[in-house]
Amino acid sequence: MSVAAALTGLPRRVVVLDVDPRITAFIAEVAERERLPIEVHTHDLRQPLPPPLLGRFDTFFCDPTESLRGFLLFAGRGLSALRGPGGAGYLGLTHAEASLAKWRAIQGQLLSWGAVLTELRDRFHSYVNWPYVETMRAWGSLPVRRVPGRLEPWYRSALLRIELVAPATVDLSPVEGDIFVDEEAGTT
Repeated sequence: MSVAAALTGLPRRVVVLDVDPRITAFIAEVAERERLPIEVHTHDLRQPLPPPLLGRFDTFFCDPTESLRGFLLFAGRGLSALRGPGGAGYLGLTHAEASLAKWRAIQGQLLSWGAVLTELRDRFHSYVNWPYVETMRAWGSLPVRRVPGRLEPWYRSALLRIELVAPATVDLSPVEGDIFVDEEAGTT
């Protein structure tokens, strides 16, 4: 997403945070080769955002883990990076790993932080098969255990747009422990 946004020439600045150094190295290499205004940081969001990134952006995009704790951590860090009311964030969320009760809890927390859900595009993202699909937690309980074709979409998520309507009131403290798994997680 960072490369696609930068290639449009519209953003003055694109900042990428990812915990995986393979991803950050790839994006940095493309940005350098194409002379794109992308700043890349290998960063674990369980740690607070670097202070120079707080309150500096008009928008953020992330595809967070879908444990409740992890999703809210990603959303909260993104909201803390926004300049203030009118700033928007875009996040992916499924129905496969997030019950309606989890969606409700997410929406409630977003409201308490000063954000509202302004748009939802269901089945927006399509994920193709990956090499470890047979090792995911849910594999053993699937009614049909068929590995999707290499480019066959097997997992879809909604795209949520959230917008700050009040200054963000997010806890910026470090977070300890697992943010990837909860009782509904199936693909981690």
